[in-house]
Amino acid sequence: MPEVFQFPASDQMFWAPMTTNPFWGDTGPTTHIDPRHSAGFYQRWQVIGRLRNGVTLRAAQLDTDMVFRQLVQYDPDAFRVRAIRLAPLQVTISGNTRLALTVLFTAVGFVLLIACTNVANLVLARGTGRAREMAVRTVLGASRSRLIRPLLAEALVLATTAAAMGILLAFVGVRLLLAVAPANVPRLEQSRIDLPVLLFTFTVSLVATVAFGLGPALHASRRDPQEALGSVTRSGTASGGLRRARNLLVVAEFAIALVLLSGAGLLLRSLIAVESVDPGFEPSHVLTLRMTTSGASPAVVAERHEQILKRLRSLPGAEYAGAIDNLFEPGQPGMLGLRAIEGRSVEPEQQWTALTWTTVSGDYFQAIGASLLKGRYFSNQDIAGSQLVAIIDESMARRYWPNQDPVGAHIKGQDPRGHNDEWLTIIGVVRDMRRRGLENAPTPHVYEWFRQAGVAGTENLVVRAARDPRVMAANMRATVRAEDSSAILSGVNTVEDLLSDQLTPRRFQTWLLGLFSSFALLLASLGIYGVMQYTVAQRTHEIGVRLALGARPIQVVRLVETEGLRLALAGVSLGVTGALILSPLMSSLIFGVHATDPFTFASVVSALIVVALVACYIPASRAAHIDPIEALRYE
Repeated sequence: MPEVFQFPASDQMFWAPMTTNPFWGDTGPTTHIDPRHSAGFYQRWQVIGRLRNGVTLRAAQLDTDMVFRQLVQYDPDAFRVRAIRLAPLQVTISGNTRLALTVLFTAVGFVLLIACTNVANLVLARGTGRAREMAVRTVLGASRSRLIRPLLAEALVLATTAAAMGILLAFVGVRLLLAVAPANVPRLEQSRIDLPVLLFTFTVSLVATVAFGLGPALHASRRDPQEALGSVTRSGTASGGLRRARNLLVVAEFAIALVLLSGAGLLLRSLIAVESVDPGFEPSHVLTLRMTTSGASPAVVAERHEQILKRLRSLPGAEYAGAIDNLFEPGQPGMLGLRAIEGRSVEPEQQWTALTWTTVSGDYFQAIGASLLKGRYFSNQDIAGSQLVAIIDESMARRYWPNQDPVGAHIKGQDPRGHNDEWLTIIGVVRDMRRRGLENAPTPHVYEWFRQAGVAGTENLVVRAARDPRVMAANMRATVRAEDSSAILSGVNTVEDLLSDQLTPRRFQTWLLGLFSSFALLLASLGIYGVMQYTVAQRTHEIGVRLALGARPIQVVRLVETEGLRLALAGVSLGVTGALILSPLMSSLIFGVHATDPFTFASVVSALIVVALVACYIPASRAAHIDPIEALRYE
């Protein structure tokens, strides 16, 4: 399958001539679209191509660089970006989704590994209880295959039953997953339980059964009968080798559980950090609506746009109404640099800073709640033919006017009008707004007034209400319809909901990994509980002797708890090492917290130790209440 890739968004409207390009199919005649056409609309183009078979992305990048240099020589003003970078379309669409799914799939594998470890521990315990039986069978002439066959058959029956129940739960789980999953996870709606999934599940179950059921069975069949008969004493205590094997399995469970819990903890702390980020504006009580209009001329559309804003301001409960090209702009900014700053030498292209130029209208800044730090807002006196003005944000001011007042400065830049040879006067500075998402640092912005930018209108209407903005949604749509019946309306939402939607994938990932981690913690606690319960049962005679000799119940509890805690600490130590190695791989999923955050690791370690102590307390309490007389009779 040839690789599909995408050009980064660029501000020029130019379809590159690819007719002679050896890497591409024919694209037809060269077409040049002038961005300074009469309508004055500003557009971005994304060029998508499919590589020919056998052509690598690197080879295509070299060829594209050559074509781009030719285009720059042809029209330097139209091609103001420094380069065009090719990127796989799959990466552009999915972003971090692939990494998130890989992390979740690994978590599922870890949970499966812990479950298999528990099964192996139970099989070992069952094999220890049947050691005398196996030794007798061997003495009576049973072959190794005859010894293994019933043990493996038991494991297969259990695995088949568990797999059937698991498949039924999977059908329910997938429906529940799709019901609570965010809508912007690529192709998640196509998830289903089909034949390949069933075959994969069956294969994994079979491999796990053979690996974790056959191993203990082989161990039991290889033991010398005399050793087996001698290692199981009157008290039933298993051999030291089997005890060490069970202990190692518990250590492994706690190590895996810690890795999962640390990953979930980092995602949870990242979610909390993102939710506490200041977006730079006041999203409460703000309603937004996307409007696409058309008209006989840009002047007609612009006049209609102003009338719509005027009527929206007059709605009951409305305080301000404005509009902007794009309320949020995910991805990288599509424009670069300033052409000139009055009184300064031209900045080298290599030092350009990524900038975002956007157009606003009406009372946009007041409606969105962006604080004015210096200067003034746009006004109705800023019209076509008057002095060209712009408002910048804090990042822009810090970048070009550190420790200075930028109000009154003059700049030339890559503004949407496409001329780039006229001076714009900075009239105000507003707070940085995270329009590229809460997780991305603010990009320096230049805001232009739609009356001067040469555009007919801005698409995203923004209205600030004095009360719950949802009650204004119907009136807002009706008002726009009354003014322009041909307008296409979509995306009626509160800004708070839009911000919340941006975090939905992160919440979903955190929820899933937290769910798997909880399963891992539960299985690990069951594992250490089972081992300690079995240990107490095997050491009943010893504990009875201790109690008969005057040991206090608290000392018996401490003995059992100490042994369980020793296993937990060994697993925690191993898990911390593994987590420190694996956590940096999740760095692109983490926000506002270091991959080796001490607080997260300390919390996870503390939780695991507490769980281990609680899991050990029940068998420890049982041991402390053993009747010494009955224990001394124990066979």
